[in-house]
Amino acid sequence: MATISSAGSGPGLDITGIAALPTPTGRQSPPPAAIESESAQASLSAMGRLHGALSVFLDAAQAMTSPDTWSATKASTDDDSVTATTSSQATPAQYDVTVASLAQSQITTSAIFSGSNAVIGLGTLHFEIGSWSGGRNTFTPNPNWPKSDVLVDANDTSMERIRDRINAAGVGVIATVLSDVTGSWLVLRSTGTGSDNGFKVSVTDETGQQAQDGLAALGFDGAGLAGQMQLTQAATNAVGTVNGKSFDSSDNTLTEQVPGVALQLQA
Repeated sequence: MATISSAGSGPGLDITGIAALPTPTGRQSPPPAAIESESAQASLSAMGRLHGALSVFLDAAQAMTSPDTWSATKASTDDDSVTATTSSQATPAQYDVTVASLAQSQITTSAIFSGSNAVIGLGTLHFEIGSWSGGRNTFTPNPNWPKSDVLVDANDTSMERIRDRINAAGVGVIATVLSDVTGSWLVLRSTGTGSDNGFKVSVTDETGQQAQDGLAALGFDGAGLAGQMQLTQAATNAVGTVNGKSFDSSDNTLTEQVPGVALQLQA
């Protein structure tokens, strides 16, 4: 039996070969630098997880120290006619809300034409946004909406083209074409709600046709004359009470009646 007592003794001993012998697992032993790198990466990964957990903890602690967390309120209502949302300024209380009417847009409807491609006429539609008197015999323009014109030329004589012209002009009125088996008609609706967002439409008809046959059929002056567009919904304010105190609002969201509470009127 041979014994090796020193790597430097004995002839023919291949020291390089000994260093390259396989490990018991069949793989070479990783160099010390690789072991140190893996250990450093593991430490960095652990530090990253610790940093992430610490950030979550600090965010939670900040929320716990925020006054908004401890002063938060939640609103509930008896039915779906009114919904409510609260802010940190709201204080616990109970309110009785009655809604006599909702804020609405003005809507007018034309006579029925043969179809959406029916030729209406040539001229100019003059739009004014404002409020009508109770009998709709007096119109007061809204100073925030200057009078706007929509030109209807030879390329825009059909109902669909007139609709597109009105919608592209940004006059405070949205146009829609509706159809059924009887034909098609034009519907105009003010973009805003409230009594100050009614509208008046006057027409300069360049063809000289009568109202029921030409562009003048799309006019509305409040009187409901035959051949003009007819009023199907008046522009109105939301009216009601909160704990007996009356409100009159141009839209259906009330933010000033109850501090820290927004009331959304639904019905």
